[in-house]
Amino acid sequence: RITDTKHAYPGGVASSSYQILINETPVELGDPETPLDKPSFRNTLSSGDRSTLALAFFLAQLEHDPDRASKIVVLDDPFNSQDGFRKDCTVQQIKKCGETSAQVIVLSHEHTFLKRIWDRLPPADRKCLELKRIGLTNTTMCEWDIEKATQDAYNADLKVLSDYYHSSIGNPRDVVQKIRPVLESFCKALGAGVLAENDTLGVIIGKLRAAGPGHQLFPLCEDLEELNEESLDGFRTRYG
Repeated sequence: RITDTKHAYPGGVASSSYQILINETPVELGDPETPLDKPSFRNTLSSGDRSTLALAFFLAQLEHDPDRASKIVVLDDPFNSQDGFRKDCTVQQIKKCGETSAQVIVLSHEHTFLKRIWDRLPPADRKCLELKRIGLTNTTMCEWDIEKATQDAYNADLKVLSDYYHSSIGNPRDVVQKIRPVLESFCKALGAGVLAENDTLGVIIGKLRAAGPGHQLFPLCEDLEELNEESLDGFRTRYG
């Protein structure tokens, strides 16, 4: 959490400082002269931590903007270096931005992350565009079929899991991040009308249990529950 906030006016210009408290240890902003053995943003926060913190400050500022209902919010690659749990939280916040702002534009190269936003929005409130090259020097903007693009991504993710399972090929951290998207896509493909396109793994498990033994995916509930809990526990272990 944020603690020890201070305000100052050096040279008549308003500024502020603060600390991040992690496991009861204060972490200061620091500067290039901060010793390496003293906790600071440089030696304690990961790239994902810093980008998430910056996004949190931006969203807090937007929430207190009295004119936000007329604002167009542009987010450039908001998922940078985030794990699965943080991505889901970011998607929820982006959705809230759309409910309180005139429009939200999200720019990203990551197809699967954009699909998380797409799945959580009503069809009337979403639109996907891409920049396409024309010749050697020009670019145009056109419609982008995100469903087709992410289906291709699903097949690629599935291959990553298969290669690691059979031959131990791949980075374990990258492999783990493929598990949830693949499971969610697999279940939705066999959902037989029970599952919605924007259902996450926890919601999927609940719907399958409610559907009962008559549903073809019901026998997988225990395994899906275990994988869902392990992915959440991984976040709790890392961030307390």
